[in-house]
Amino acid sequence: QRYPYICLHTAPDKAPTILSVTPHTTTSVLVRWEPPAEKQINGVLLGFRVRYRELQYDHLRSFTIRTINSPASNWAELTAPYSVRNLSESSLTQYELDNLSKHKRYEIRLSVYNAVGEGPTSTPQEVFVGEAVPTAPPQSVTIQSSTATQLDVTWSPPPLDSQNGDIQGYKIYFWEFQLQNETERLRTMFLPELGVKIKNLTGYTTYMISVAAFNAAGDGPRSPPTRGRTQQAAPSRPSFLHFSELTTTSVNMSWGEPGQANGIIEGYRLVYEPCTPVD
Repeated sequence: QRYPYICLHTAPDKAPTILSVTPHTTTSVLVRWEPPAEKQINGVLLGFRVRYRELQYDHLRSFTIRTINSPASNWAELTAPYSVRNLSESSLTQYELDNLSKHKRYEIRLSVYNAVGEGPTSTPQEVFVGEAVPTAPPQSVTIQSSTATQLDVTWSPPPLDSQNGDIQGYKIYFWEFQLQNETERLRTMFLPELGVKIKNLTGYTTYMISVAAFNAAGDGPRSPPTRGRTQQAAPSRPSFLHFSELTTTSVNMSWGEPGQANGIIEGYRLVYEPCTPVD
């Protein structure tokens, strides 16, 4: 006689691995993780639980994420109760933990659950909340061609709700069109001014320019590249001169295009004079 086979599931055996916890805004952090292997979930993964609590000390402030290997560590006395967020989307690998208090340090843990119950929590990670990089680029970047070697660039600050602190300056990236890897350069402004004159450029050349704001936490995203072109300049000399069919009264001349046109070549001017007086 055969009896039906019944599979008894259990709660997950392993916690997710937290890959990073980084400040996202002045009141939120972005948590990224890797879920446990399917065989360690012991059934169908139904979701995640994020546990977080404020640490009861305020003298270790940095942007470095610390891993607490020993819950009994003297420097991390944890007494506040955990708050819990249930994430029912099983495909998630990151989550913005928001509505946190500014200028506080938090401990964060993560677990998974199936139909039977919840698995173990991950190794705790901690992060300081209150300072984050800008989350939007400068706006309305415009370029004015000033001379053959200078472009004037202006912009507006990132939206106020994305600055995440006082803007301390801007970074201006510029390069020749379609030659970013070979020609990209950077100019950093350590004042929150909204314009810059980029000099020592090549005449009649198209440049791409991108601007990023930074605050005490670091650099924000770069603006989409904006195109501008310097004005025309005098061309370089013809690349070669060639004389042929010399007679007593004439000579044929040919020449090569200048190495640097620095604009649109409209014609050539031939200047000549005798080397010795003609009788």
